[in-house]
Order: sequence, then C-alpha cells, then structure tokens
Amino acid sequence: MGLTKRQKIILNTLIKEYIDNASPVSSQVLEESYNFNVCSATIRREMQLLTKEGFLYQIHISGGRMPTDKGYRFFVDHLIKKREEEEDQVGKPQLKELNKKKENLLKFVQSLLKAISTSSSTLSIAYLLNEDFLWKEGWTEILKEPEFKNSDTRESFLHLAKAIENYIKDFSQEKELDFKVFIGSENPVTNDKEFSLIISRCPVEKKEDSLIALLGPKRMGYQRNISLISSIKKQLIEDLLKE
Repeated sequence: MGLTKRQKIILNTLIKEYIDNASPVSSQVLEESYNFNVCSATIRREMQLLTKEGFLYQIHISGGRMPTDKGYRFFVDHLIKKREEEEDQVGKPQLKELNKKKENLLKFVQSLLKAISTSSSTLSIAYLLNEDFLWKEGWTEILKEPEFKNSDTRESFLHLAKAIENYIKDFSQEKELDFKVFIGSENPVTNDKEFSLIISRCPVEKKEDSLIALLGPKRMGYQRNISLISSIKKQLIEDLLKE
C-alpha cells in the first residue's frame, strides 16, 4: 500500500524518537511530544496500520512500537533523496583543522576517522586502495551505545567488524557504486541483522578510490551520519580542486 502523508510523518517521527531514546514508542508519547493535530486514538490507529504493513513491530501487545528493517529503509531512502537538497555543514569544522595534517596521509586518515567516529557514534573505517591501507577508529564511542551492554551483541559486532574488511576491499572494485546504506537484514557481510553500514567513496587521495564506512547498531543516527559523510565528501572534493 502507498502511505498517506500523515502516515509518513508519523513513521518518520517515531523512528527519530526511537533512534534518540532506544526504547519503544507509544502513541501517547507521540501525542504528548509532537503536534500532529489529531487525537491519540487516530495516531494509535495509524500505528496499527503501519504495523500491519510491516513498517513497525511491537514485542508486547500493550507496549510501544519499534521500526522494522522495512521502516528504517523507508526512513533512510527519504533521507538520501533529501541529502543533496539540504546539505549539512557538520563535516566542515572538523576538516578545517584536519587539513593542516594532510601532508602525512596516514595520520590524516587516522585523525579524520577519529573526528567522524566522535560525531557519528559509530566504528569508522577507511580503505585507501592505492595504499592497500585499512584503518578503524571509534571503539570507545561505539561501545557506549546501549545495544552493547549485551555481551552477545558485542561479540557479534566484533566478528562483523573483522569480516567487513574483505567486503570493503571488494566494494572498492565496483566503480559504479558510490554510496550505499545497508540496514539490518540487508547486511552484505554476515547474517547478523542487528547492525547497519553506511559506505561511500571519498577522495581522501588524489582519486576517488578511497572508501569511508560507518558501522553501528541498526538504531544509528542515519540523518546525522548521512549528512556527515555527504559534507565531508563535498569538502574533500573542494580541497582537491584547490590543489
């Protein structure tokens, strides 16, 4: 079914709320925190329809709802469409300082990833094809996320972080691919459905054959992280044109 305008707004708002607070979202929370100009019963009915269509799910009948992979995919596709229209400047302050260190490429990559991981709360990864160099930063930041209180989740993530190295090297050979977001069950590396991956070509070197990836829980801040990568990529391109 095609979603109505109101359903799209409720779905996007619920996902943002869940990303921010890491807990199921009820119709009461949405009514009290946001102005939809409709009553709680209408919000609840729309959430029931969104659940029936596979965008949301709930663990307990009386509990709030959480986004499914389908719900996240709708949310992320909407963000990707908007990223060119509403470009965020979040990456520029970081790069303004980091550019001073660019005479040493590997140190620059390390510093860049530290800045990205701090802003994104993800494990940040860079792969430089010409150097055959792969680096990861952000273990401290990512392990602060509530999902990683569970030891099984930590172990699964460590396995995925290791397995993703070969995938990124393979991805670098696919020249037609520029930017991808893999959500939960779309994971191209393992069967683990609890994590998401954002990966993009970025011209860290002279040519756009370098990759930057963000790996984190499925509840990652997609809007912030997509804007972050887009802004950094734009700034790197601008810097290359000045050289």
